[in-house]
Amino acid sequence: MLSNRICDLVTNEVAYVPDGFSYTAILGANPSAGARSPRLWNAAYDNLGIPCKMVALDVQVENLAHLLATLQSDERFLGGCVAVPYKEAVFRWLNGRVDEHTFICGAVNSIFRVRSNLIFGSNTDGVGAIESLESLVGQLYDETVLILGFGGTAKSIVSYLSCCRPSMSITVACRNEPTEALMAGKFTYVQWGDLDSLVELRQFDLVINATSIGYGNQDHFSPLTQKMIKNLTNTRLVFDVVYQPAETTLLRMCKSSCATLNGLEMNYRQAIRAFHNTHGRRSEGREILDLQSVEEAMLSQLK
Repeated sequence: MLSNRICDLVTNEVAYVPDGFSYTAILGANPSAGARSPRLWNAAYDNLGIPCKMVALDVQVENLAHLLATLQSDERFLGGCVAVPYKEAVFRWLNGRVDEHTFICGAVNSIFRVRSNLIFGSNTDGVGAIESLESLVGQLYDETVLILGFGGTAKSIVSYLSCCRPSMSITVACRNEPTEALMAGKFTYVQWGDLDSLVELRQFDLVINATSIGYGNQDHFSPLTQKMIKNLTNTRLVFDVVYQPAETTLLRMCKSSCATLNGLEMNYRQAIRAFHNTHGRRSEGREILDLQSVEEAMLSQLK
């Protein structure tokens, strides 16, 4: 079982962790309500015979820093995932213990313990998103892309594209353009737009919704109006990072005019990399983590 100190800091009933097991966790406002990470990670643990279990930890913002410090002090905790809305808050708590890509985007979705016993962070959202896109449309090169929103997931996608697909033209549309002080010189290659007043959409080959519009209590809404969607005359694909529901309002509105893709495969691909961040670095007594077995176990949960 987990310590009372941890259970007292969360708002959900935490799943049982057997004595002698290590554990990983997904932290967020309410990941216990349906996050897929516990299913994916626990399937991999069962397949590999690793004595570890992933649990969901619902935490309120005022308890987040205390929870992170408590997890860091518990040697049984190996790492895990960070969900909305805490990807940027956990980045700040890590105080620089991140890789270069994650430093640029300013948000983490993957945390893991290293030999120093400190928690470090990374972000696998960007590579997961682009891998899932390219599995459908082929390798991206010089396309024009419109990204809706600029939270943690969007920042990871933008920074990954700028690094690995530098010929692409990136426009970010959000309700509040980041201030110079906030960005500190980052993302200077991005063109900015206002999410509420997008007009000229014919130029975009790809549209990526990286907002939470379409999920949870916003599942009846779309970040684009029907009038905006009619202007997507040259768009090859609309990608929504949301995967619950499988067909968001945005994708349902767009499917008659272009290809659509939800965030389910992205979730699977980023989970594999996050799992490797936690266990590939530690090896769990193995010389090499069997990534093929991890992929097969996680893929079985998508069917």
